[in-house]
Amino acid sequence: MSRLASDRPAESGFTLMEVAVVLVFATLMILTLQSSMLATVKTRQRTAVSEAVQTQAYEFLQRLSVIPFGKVDDLPATAAQLDELFDGDSDLGNVTLRQLLVAPNAPGFSFTTRRDGTQTTWRVHVSTDLDGDGTVTGFREDRPDLAAIALFAGDRRLFHSVRAAEFLNTRRD
Repeated sequence: MSRLASDRPAESGFTLMEVAVVLVFATLMILTLQSSMLATVKTRQRTAVSEAVQTQAYEFLQRLSVIPFGKVDDLPATAAQLDELFDGDSDLGNVTLRQLLVAPNAPGFSFTTRRDGTQTTWRVHVSTDLDGDGTVTGFREDRPDLAAIALFAGDRRLFHSVRAAEFLNTRRD
């Protein structure tokens, strides 16, 4: 007795080709997801480092905002005074802002910190160049009662601020 093709039981399931196509598609989806996840993790790490640097820069700017302005004849700051000012404790030492004053085109004072596994080279530039153009020819520039403070992390300027001497030592315009 011969059986006809239509008498055979229906076979169910996927062909090898269908399984291969689904596996290739799933592999591509997983690789794309992995790539996105790695990019997200790297971006988050860069953001965390940038946030830590910004926070530290803000702390340094706050320190520079509360130290005494000083007098015209103050000697330049020593390395020990800079260490005490930027070491992270609540004791700011005995440095004045005028001791940090440099020529407009001078690089300023540099120091390195290490916090949360991140090493940062900082540069503090305090001068009478209020507009940051490298000269002291602008309005109110080159006055002994005003100082511009620029704070750099590496070569990137994070903050630029102007500070006046105490009220009794400030010249009126």
